Amino acid sequence: MGQPPDDPESFADLNGHMFWAPFLGSSGEIGNISFLIASGAGPSELSAGLNYFGNADPQGGQAQSTQTPQSLANQVPPEMKAAIMDALNASNAPTDDDKKGGFHEESVKSGKDASGNVVVSPSVPGPYAPPGTDPHTGFKPADPKKDEKLVTVDVFAHIHPKGNADRPFNQFPSKKDIAGAKDSPSAINLVVGAKDKKVYFFNGSDQIGNPIKLKDFMRGPQ
Repeated sequence: MGQPPDDPESFADLNGHMFWAPFLGSSGEIGNISFLIASGAGPSELSAGLNYFGNADPQGGQAQSTQTPQSLANQVPPEMKAAIMDALNASNAPTDDDKKGGFHEESVKSGKDASGNVVVSPSVPGPYAPPGTDPHTGFKPADPKKDEKLVTVDVFAHIHPKGNADRPFNQFPSKKDIAGAKDSPSAINLVVGAKDKKVYFFNGSDQIGNPIKLKDFMRGPQ
């Protein structure tokens, strides 16, 4: 739809977009979503309908851009929250190459199987990050057979290690994290800071709101 003319027949939806009255009774698209406006619809119906479609996630539910960190936290299943805590503890613990712990990332993802049950798939530990390098994780499943049960992946989580006074690590999402989230636009992406004990939500564009405390994240829906 082109830019509507500036005339008194135009109506504004709740997002501030203008839609020309002669389009009433026609169909169109917003993103990947098609809509049909009934010819008898008035300004309020037009406004509410287009606002709904404009905020809808094509995969179902509200788009992440309209949600808060706490509302996203409420959607993370308890099984996944427990696995995230396990990943945090594992990041602080020694591995074969991270001899003291605190210098490697851990990651885990969760989703549903074909029956709609929650499946949690932890990853193998990320490699030790030598001085001058950044830690990373590739979400390589520790149990490929369990990972294969995932029909959907709804949450991706990883841990930014705590490091130490000589080698601190950023706790917030990196540019690579944000760029990587573009590959999973319908999933919840989060990173936990092992040092500051905060949970950061992000999408393929930016961080979503302010981080929340880990203890608040671990609570039930609020």
